[in-house]
Amino acid sequence: MVETTWFSHRALWHLIFGGAFRRHPDLRLVLTEQGSGWIPGVLDMLDYYHGRLVAAATKASTAESKFGAGLAASMGRGPSEVWRDNCFVGASFMRPHEVPLRDRIGIEKIMWGSDFPHDEGTYPYSREGLRFAYARVPRDEVAAMLGGNAARVYGFDLDALDPIAAKVGPLVSEIAEPLAEPPAGATSPVFARGSVGTGVVRPGVESSGVTETNGGSHSEAHGGSLGSRLNWLRAAVLGANDGILSTAGLVVGVAGATDDRTALLTAGLAGLLAGSMSMAAGEYVSVSTQRDSEKAALAMEQRELKEQPEAELEELTELLQDRGLTRDVAMEAAAQLTERDALRAHARVELNIDPDDLTNPWHAAGASFLSFTIGALLPLLAIVLPPGRLAPRRHRRLLPRGPRPHRLGQRPPRRGRIEAGDGAERGRGALAMAVTYVAGTLLGAVGA
Repeated sequence: MVETTWFSHRALWHLIFGGAFRRHPDLRLVLTEQGSGWIPGVLDMLDYYHGRLVAAATKASTAESKFGAGLAASMGRGPSEVWRDNCFVGASFMRPHEVPLRDRIGIEKIMWGSDFPHDEGTYPYSREGLRFAYARVPRDEVAAMLGGNAARVYGFDLDALDPIAAKVGPLVSEIAEPLAEPPAGATSPVFARGSVGTGVVRPGVESSGVTETNGGSHSEAHGGSLGSRLNWLRAAVLGANDGILSTAGLVVGVAGATDDRTALLTAGLAGLLAGSMSMAAGEYVSVSTQRDSEKAALAMEQRELKEQPEAELEELTELLQDRGLTRDVAMEAAAQLTERDALRAHARVELNIDPDDLTNPWHAAGASFLSFTIGALLPLLAIVLPPGRLAPRRHRRLLPRGPRPHRLGQRPPRRGRIEAGDGAERGRGALAMAVTYVAGTLLGAVGA
């Protein structure tokens, strides 16, 4: 069952690459009971390999030149040209996710079928199936796909069929009526769970795409990428903590050797400038490497989508299954995502990358530079401000205390727990300053 569709598609490329359409230019091929959503991707794949065969004519060292020499010339036209001139599809129970592909398939190539009397056919809900798929499709296109194309390909006498069509229907106006809900007893894949019909009316959903639920307003913000925010947030938290701790440790260490305020201020400013530049440069290099890795992964995925579209579609389906979707729903979702933007779908589902918002090294560098500078100013204030301005009971507030991550990350504080930057971090900061002070005192004694 898994390979059934693949084997049925092979006839297309065997005939194309075998040169059948060059030898018989008037030959017409109609592929039926195979669906239709696979056609654009397969044509892209066949065009790609045809292009390699054409290029192989001038490259003697390629695999195509060794095993396919002369094949492109024997084919004549390229695969997409053959499809345009000679091929058609009997699109049994055309599913909703395949309808947006009609322009790429060719509207004049599609001939709808109900697949009667198979269980997967639309009977006795053929009208509902048509409404589910075609309700919002232009009338002239619906008329072509439901009858006009078949009459042209097979040479039907439309005048003779008109009385029967008037009796049996359906009318185009019937198909234009959106379907409220799929029939409960329908077994056709047209109505599979997760299918999003072009003609389904869903209560509470307006054309703007905004839904108001019974639970009240939904205030969660989606205005920016979480990955982008985490990029600068991580850099800012690290920069602030390092700015406070390293500058305080430096100043206290120098204070162990000398009590000259000018020397202390000079050491603190030097540490601020050196530290902020170092942190910014380090973040830029680190995040640039990450960005380059993301671009390389996207380029590889783009190449795989071009060379192996069907394999990539199956991979996306399996990934969606791993996230809890049933096979049918995963197939529908993968097909729709691939049609809209295959690279973006694989980037997000497979690679966990947002191609529209790659990590920005400048954001990380800027956040780190600014937060380090602000953090380093705290211990410097203890030097610049007159001694009387800082009461002894407030000296403890100058102990290293970084930014509150729960505030920057938009998370409410948790009661009964020590947040980052509170007691535990103050203890580590006090220990670091004690070590540097002892070292400065010993070095000062030796220098004296």
